[in-house]
Amino acid sequence: MAILAAPLVKRSLHLRDLSIGQHRGEIRPLAAFLTSTEYPCGENFAVFYGQSLSIVEFLVDRKSPAEFVRFLRHAGKAGYDAALKDCYGLDGISDLERQWRQSAFAVWPADEPVLTDFANGIAADVALAAPGP
Repeated sequence: MAILAAPLVKRSLHLRDLSIGQHRGEIRPLAAFLTSTEYPCGENFAVFYGQSLSIVEFLVDRKSPAEFVRFLRHAGKAGYDAALKDCYGLDGISDLERQWRQSAFAVWPADEPVLTDFANGIAADVALAAPGP
């Protein structure tokens, strides 16, 4: 969850890596992703961070950071399926995967200024990070 506090530039780069991974077919199924005890290596490392950020953002946006922490604690005791049902009203990991993928990989309308907003966000982060006079 700490990645949510990272500058927009860093989060945007992680999400770019997720998009690249999606186009390459490197996105891991959530059942394997959530239960894995090892970090991926090589190029999949960047996709892993993008996927992690995207899933956390998706769940935090549905409720709150406090609910996400409650979900993690509950999942440790009762498992992911029960925690997703109790905390988010989702029908287990498969329902999370379906809804997350619809959200994460939605096609933007042709008239949506995605790149402009992205560039403006980077410029704002760079301006905030610049040393003062």
